[in-house]
Amino acid sequence: MKLLLVEDEPALLSLLERYLGRLGYEVAGCGTRAEAAAVFEQGGFAIAVIDLTLPDGSGEELAKGFVASTPGLKVLFTSGHPSAPTGVPGSVFLQKPFWPGALGEALAGLGVSR
Repeated sequence: MKLLLVEDEPALLSLLERYLGRLGYEVAGCGTRAEAAAVFEQGGFAIAVIDLTLPDGSGEELAKGFVASTPGLKVLFTSGHPSAPTGVPGSVFLQKPFWPGALGEALAGLGVSR
């Protein structure tokens, strides 16, 4: 299953890419909104894990565009800030810092299978 991971902290992006790959996801990692938008255009993504605060804008706005173009896309937001987004129905929020296992559990909670 193709998963788009958008995280602007390089060390965390690398760690999560490896962890999600071990869980069986085909991961495309990106560090900015612009990079994520270009990668997302390639299509085939079933889930997106997106940091809410990115250097070039809002992760929530990015997700809204993805969901508008790809109905059924599952979205999991992460953030070091405690407020969960409300503009993407059905999305899940995971507060940073988190153990990688919590990420796997949150993805399972979205109802996606690898």
